[in-house]
Amino acid sequence: MTSLVLGELLQRFRIGHLSAGKPAVRLDGHLHGEIAREQWEREGPGRHRTMEAGDRRDSVFVRLVDERYQAAPAAGPAPALVEFQDRPDRTQSTPQQ
Repeated sequence: MTSLVLGELLQRFRIGHLSAGKPAVRLDGHLHGEIAREQWEREGPGRHRTMEAGDRRDSVFVRLVDERYQAAPAAGPAPALVEFQDRPDRTQSTPQQ
């Protein structure tokens, strides 16, 4: 899921639908999560190499993600992973018979 979020932000940034400020806000929320942070730790270096070989907007985007990743710990620890079905904001209903 985290790759989809980054991919969608990158595509919208590439075509000019997002200024640099808007992805930063979305990235702050996204990188507050443990899974997103772990993914950037794993995949960030590879994305740097790929994006730096791309156009200017790709380079700007990957630097922006990296900046927001570096700032994420200051926002507090990543919340513990919560299973989808255990989230208090989700209710499971049983089929009516």
